[in-house]
Amino acid sequence: MVGDMMDYLYNLDLNDSEILDMVKLNDHIAQMSSEEVITYIYILVDVGCTQKQIHDIITANPFYFSRDDIDVRKFLRRLMAFDDIDVPEVLEGNPWLLNKDAFEIDDYLEENRDKGLSDKELSDKEILENFIFNCI
Repeated sequence: MVGDMMDYLYNLDLNDSEILDMVKLNDHIAQMSSEEVITYIYILVDVGCTQKQIHDIITANPFYFSRDDIDVRKFLRRLMAFDDIDVPEVLEGNPWLLNKDAFEIDDYLEENRDKGLSDKELSDKEILENFIFNCI
C-alpha cells in the first residue's frame, strides 16, 4: 500500500527527500492508501491547482493530509465565494490556510459585520487578504 502511495507522490515530482520530510512532519501520510492521497490531490485539482502548485502546497503543508476531506471541501467552497479570488494562487502562497475551517471565515466576517461593514464590503478581496494575514 505504501509503495502505491509513494509512486503517486513521485508522479507529482516529489523527490525522496521531500517525501521523507513530509512523513517526518506528518506520519499519517505513510499509512495512507493511494486512493486517500488521490482524494486530497484531486481536491486541489478541482479548485484549479496546477501540478507545480500542488507540489508546493503539499510539501509546505503536509498536515493537509490529516484534515477531513469534507471539511477541506467546505472551506474551499467558502473561499471560492469571494469575488476575484485566484484560489490556487492564494493556496500556493498560503498553504496553511488548508488547515482552517469554513466557520473561521464566517466568524471573521461576522466580526467585521459587527464593526459596521456591509455585505458588499465583506465580499471584497481585501477582507479575504486581511483574513489570510490574520491567519499567518
